[in-house]
Amino acid sequence: MKTIKYLIILSVIATLALSACAPAAPPAEEPAAEEPAADEPAAEEPAAEESAAEEPAAEEPAAEEPAVDPVKACWVFSNPIGDQGWTYAQDQGRQYVVENVSNVETVFVEAVPAGADAERVIRQFAEDGCDIIFTTSFSFVDSVEKLSPEYPDVLFDSYEGFTTSDNHSIHRVQKEEAAWLAGMLAANMTESNILGFVGAFANSDVLRHVNTFTRGARSVNPEITVRAVWINNWYDPVKEKEAADSLISLGVDVLLHNQASAAVVQAAEASKVYAIGYTDQDKFAPEYYITSEAINWGAIYAPRVQAVVDGDWEPQEKWYNMQDGAVFITSFGPKVPEDVAELIKAKNAEITAGDFDIWAGPILDQEGNIRIPEGEAMSSEDKLTMDYLVEGVEGEIPE
Repeated sequence: MKTIKYLIILSVIATLALSACAPAAPPAEEPAAEEPAADEPAAEEPAAEESAAEEPAAEEPAAEEPAVDPVKACWVFSNPIGDQGWTYAQDQGRQYVVENVSNVETVFVEAVPAGADAERVIRQFAEDGCDIIFTTSFSFVDSVEKLSPEYPDVLFDSYEGFTTSDNHSIHRVQKEEAAWLAGMLAANMTESNILGFVGAFANSDVLRHVNTFTRGARSVNPEITVRAVWINNWYDPVKEKEAADSLISLGVDVLLHNQASAAVVQAAEASKVYAIGYTDQDKFAPEYYITSEAINWGAIYAPRVQAVVDGDWEPQEKWYNMQDGAVFITSFGPKVPEDVAELIKAKNAEITAGDFDIWAGPILDQEGNIRIPEGEAMSSEDKLTMDYLVEGVEGEIPE
């Protein structure tokens, strides 16, 4: 090709030379902008060809990085986001993903009831092209177990669950570490030695919560008792307040709960008894909150979404805890003495460093039966199948 071009140039120059009235000017005097002379050094010709070859490349779209479709991450929330509780904290985690993981689109539906409604929303997400679906409640486990095999190209990451698969992961949160600290704090603040717990459902997740709170409190004062009541609902502010008021009437002066609203904390503030919030509810009891148990959902969601973006997501079953930065207690309330705050901080540091196991025996149930002997630790299976209340809890597990 180069040879042909070279001959063409020579032919053109020869023709011009024959048709001219006078001889062509010497090559040395040829202006750079005019036609190249016949005796132009051959070494410069390829340079002109390279320039011509590069011009299309600069305009060719294929030379640019192809656009990559964003990963579509979807959340099924069990309660309204604005509740300032469980779901509010989870949505903060979703927003953390938006801010910290590149090339991600997020979608969510809030206040989804368990059962048929949850199944409908999850199925619609799968049909709409969600790359990963996060379900956020124990109540959605059955729906995920049913639908994940139907959509093998969709990834599912559920809060709690029974089995994993190629496209289904399970995340659990060992919030009991914060509950142990909350129990210790409550034991240092109570005057009646009667603490209260308003529980949603008496499943293993909630039983671990109240049991660990009780054991944390009794590690400080073995005379303490915890009165537990159940409302059988994750979100019912009216029933939550009624349950809190009933416990206060029985002499409870520190309240803990695990519902999605702040009704229990607000009831405590109104009655001037101490409150422990669930997922950062300090502002609802500005005078009488002593701390809140909290979960950093961003530390859970962001790595999993990043794995999808990077193409190296794999199923896992993981307990997230203080060491992961996923569990913590918030600031101490204005009535917490400094020495008590320092005591709790020290235990917090022990747990975070892995130097203290909240599940170490001995663990006894309400009837005094040894569930975990001294010198042994509770296994994951023991935690997942917990169906009893520990020594120090007053109340029954509802049918």
